[in-house]
Amino acid sequence: MRQRTKLLVLLALLVLSPLTARELDQSPQLTVENWLVDARVGAPARYRNLVLYPIALPARKLPDYHTLDQALALGSLVIRETSQQGNVNQLSINNQGHQPVYIMAGEILQGAKQDRVLQDDLWLPARSGETTVAAFCIERGRWEYETPTFDKSRPVAANPTVRAAARESADQSTVWSSVERSQAGAGYHASTNLGKTFEDPRVKARLDGYLDALDAFARDNPEARGVVVQVGDRILVTDLFADRAGFVLKFPKLLPSYALEAANEGGESASANPDRTLSFLRRIAGARFTSKGTPGDGKLLELNSPEGSGSALVLEQVVVHLEAFPRGRSSNDRHPIPIQRVYPR
Repeated sequence: MRQRTKLLVLLALLVLSPLTARELDQSPQLTVENWLVDARVGAPARYRNLVLYPIALPARKLPDYHTLDQALALGSLVIRETSQQGNVNQLSINNQGHQPVYIMAGEILQGAKQDRVLQDDLWLPARSGETTVAAFCIERGRWEYETPTFDKSRPVAANPTVRAAARESADQSTVWSSVERSQAGAGYHASTNLGKTFEDPRVKARLDGYLDALDAFARDNPEARGVVVQVGDRILVTDLFADRAGFVLKFPKLLPSYALEAANEGGESASANPDRTLSFLRRIAGARFTSKGTPGDGKLLELNSPEGSGSALVLEQVVVHLEAFPRGRSSNDRHPIPIQRVYPR
């Protein structure tokens, strides 16, 4: 009798539960969907051909953590080549501190044998031990030690064109070609190092207007936890964060990368379209993400669909960071895909 009662209870739970067993396996996907469908688009900020839309999202709390720069400054994060000879697409990383460290894909690690960016976002647990992570080189040619370890990061992130190339191709040669095109568009030829492009006086002169006009964007939008970026008439990228602090801390690195794209494309104006921006977020929410392994904590999801490419790092049902790049100009004008799976929060 007792076994029969247990069986009936189990069957009732399966019938009444809003999540099937298959959907439970996809809970990180549901986390992304349920977060994005509540997104709200604020009043855009604009300078010439660059438009930034502040995106308000439901508040999500992360455990206490250090950013890449905080951990490097404390000396608790050690990033080095995997061996004396090194490997272009791998790095060794060790969090010796008492707090987790979050590193965003696209943050530029400076030094060692070549400047690098991580292939994916990484949530590295405290006292992680030596961990091998996948990386891309953004400095073609140099293969000699500048410093024994990566002791600092550059104050800018890789521009969205390079980030999208890395995400969509997962190919080092494609990333180098993307860096080369970005530098050529900026009129910079003194080095193959992407980070140094932003330091060139002529490039800085082209970016200064954008930076001066939009520097306070994150601070001026207190509800924003991310941004959708439009250059000219097309949406370029979205960067969304779980917590307000994450967005405010990363924005100073991201803004120059957005400005470089706008300066390279040229043009004097752009028409803001908040409805299209919201439709883009709805399409990303309805797109299919697939699981990808991560050497850190959390679940890493990758987006590779007709709607766009991107990734989301999910930690304990919280989206740490989501990046998404629409595919081509036409994807900016398509109608949103209906969301099929929305459950109570």
